[in-house]
Amino acid sequence: ELDNLKLFKQRFSEMNESRIIKERALGYKIQITGERGKPVKESGKFSDEDDLRSLLVLLRPILMANEPIYIEKIVYLLISRSNNDECADYFRTLYVNYQREISKTTIQIKVNEKTYTNKEIFSVWLNGHYFHLDPSKRKILEALKRIAPFSRGVFYDHLILIFEYLELINHIICNRILHDS
Repeated sequence: ELDNLKLFKQRFSEMNESRIIKERALGYKIQITGERGKPVKESGKFSDEDDLRSLLVLLRPILMANEPIYIEKIVYLLISRSNNDECADYFRTLYVNYQREISKTTIQIKVNEKTYTNKEIFSVWLNGHYFHLDPSKRKILEALKRIAPFSRGVFYDHLILIFEYLELINHIICNRILHDS
C-alpha cells in the first residue's frame, strides 16, 4: 500500500517537473468571432503540443483502473490508512466532490445522434487524438472538431480540473501520510 502512495508521489513529482507545469503553460485561449451573414471564425492558442503530450503520458497511469496509482485506488488507500473516522470521512467527501466536479455537464455536443458531455469530450480527445488510432474514436473526434471547434478547450478545462485534484491528493500524501511514516 505504502509503495503505491510513493509511486503516486513520484509520478506527480514528475508531472510537476514537466515544462508545461513548471512554466505554468497548461492552458488555452479561444476567440470566436462572427458577423451577420458571414461564417463564424475561430482562433485559438493552446499549450505546446509536445509539452502537453509529455504531461499526458505521465498522467495516463493515474487515470487507468488497472494501474497501481489509479486515482480511485489511491483515494481508497488514503481512506483505509486514516487513523480516525474524521479523516476517512474527509477523504470520502473529497472524492465525492471530485467525482461530482468531473461529472458535471457544463456542455453537451451532439454528434451523429449521440450527445457528448464534457467528461466524454475529454475522453474522446485523450483516446482519439493522443493515445489510440482507433478509427471510430478518430471519426468522433473529427466530427467534434467540425461541429464544435472549441471542444479542445473543453478537453483542457477537464484536464486542469483533474490536475488540481491530483495536486491536492499529492499534498495530503506528502504532508500527512508519507511524512508521518
